[in-house]
Amino acid sequence: MKKKIIAVLLSACMLVSACPTGAFAMSDEETNTYTATGDVMQGGTPVVDETPAPEETAAPEETPTPAPEETPTPAPEETPTPAPAETPAPVEVEAQATPAAGAEETAPAKQSAETGIAMTMLRPGDEKPRVDTYLFYDADGTELTEWKQTVAEGEELLEPTAPTKKNARFVGWYDERNNLFEGFGKITSVTGGATVKLTAKFEDVRYVYFMNKDGSSVCYTAEGEAETAVSPSDLEAAENTVNLMLDAESHVVGWSTVPNGEATTVTFAKDEIVTMVYPVIERGFWVKFDTDGGSYVQSVFCEPGKILTLSQVPTRNGYTFDGWYIGEEKVESVFASATVTAHWTASNNTKYTVIHWQENADDDEYTLDDTETKNGTTGSETDAAAKSYTGFTADPITQKTIVGNGSTIVNVYYKRNVYEVKFMKPTCNKEEHTHSLSCMFGCGKGEHQHSEKCYTEITGLTIHAKHGANIGNEWPTYNGSSTWSRRIWICYWSADHNGLCHDACLQSGYLSGRCCNTESGAA
Repeated sequence: MKKKIIAVLLSACMLVSACPTGAFAMSDEETNTYTATGDVMQGGTPVVDETPAPEETAAPEETPTPAPEETPTPAPEETPTPAPAETPAPVEVEAQATPAAGAEETAPAKQSAETGIAMTMLRPGDEKPRVDTYLFYDADGTELTEWKQTVAEGEELLEPTAPTKKNARFVGWYDERNNLFEGFGKITSVTGGATVKLTAKFEDVRYVYFMNKDGSSVCYTAEGEAETAVSPSDLEAAENTVNLMLDAESHVVGWSTVPNGEATTVTFAKDEIVTMVYPVIERGFWVKFDTDGGSYVQSVFCEPGKILTLSQVPTRNGYTFDGWYIGEEKVESVFASATVTAHWTASNNTKYTVIHWQENADDDEYTLDDTETKNGTTGSETDAAAKSYTGFTADPITQKTIVGNGSTIVNVYYKRNVYEVKFMKPTCNKEEHTHSLSCMFGCGKGEHQHSEKCYTEITGLTIHAKHGANIGNEWPTYNGSSTWSRRIWICYWSADHNGLCHDACLQSGYLSGRCCNTESGAA
């Protein structure tokens, strides 16, 4: 039996190997489908590649092939041939035709569904975008080729690293019209084909070295343009540097271009890169000022033997200056090193603001109701007081310390009262109400006084709401009627009490203290 099966399979393999390599499948309608690189159509008939099938696909006659359902172990000297079903078609589906010479590499190869011929398709957007070119040059005209950039609209133009130049400061990139270029970052407009040339610009720099008192080291360095004076801020910084190592009785009164020389104006040289200057020092004493929160007063250096009159008057919001003190003693002049402290008298007419806020009826936010301005003594506590509003209760007030500049604000918050409205039905007998004298001659409801015992609460109808809240949609009915009578904070249902509670409580749909107030049933 096995020999018969093997013979059948060998015959099938020989038939397959004899077929053209381009034909790999037959449809139910007996139509051939070809998918092979280089196939062409002639008169509707496919012409396939004449290349013979690979020799290894045909099994030798003397080599048996195992049946698909069985996997027998082949003899050691035999080379098994794969079953026909596993033999791949001669044409590889993934293989594409080699693009013709000169074809766009970016265009994808697309296979025709009708012929199976690989075709080159143009893709939308393959058109090159418009770009501008940016070239960068050093101050000497040398092109910085590493920073050349070609940029399309929407792309980023990178700012090159600032070049350096000895004894000069880089100030920016300038275009051919000597205008500072500030267009680095995302490019929003492109001319198309334009070339922008940008050149690094420098300005000459000069230096002044401020030396210490013996000229052994530099204590401060100033930088600026040639033939300009050193700024006052640089001079002050140089005088106050710790590297000068001055004692409390010494002071820098100026700078000289030679050691132990006379003070002169310090200027950046025209021809020299660096200028060295030396401190001109005088002996004397310092007076320093502690303004205790007031405006700044600069320290004063006095020559030996001189008396300094303290005429400096600082200012402080909300206070009046009361003079300079050393300890507990008020002084008007000093003749030695000292620190004097300002004394102040608080103003009793400093303004502050009180703002009143009312809670909203339908949410937990607050709305400004009123603002008032009050006066008080600087440094003391405010004296804000709550107002009286119907249906509101003020929260405890947090008082503030009055600031001298009038910026103090005290906020007062008012919560809306929350009320409880109960609805009752009559359950009354003679023992539960009080009769008047008129009842002796025939008693009606209008001739006696009912107590609360005459009524029973109707459960499920109670309303809790803030003052001013809209409770119209919560107003209940009982036995088909919405008419209720008012008894303090309890509403009673009765057809003959003229709807007093309905009129007073609703107030056009809004809860009011005229129905329920703090003396009569506030929650």
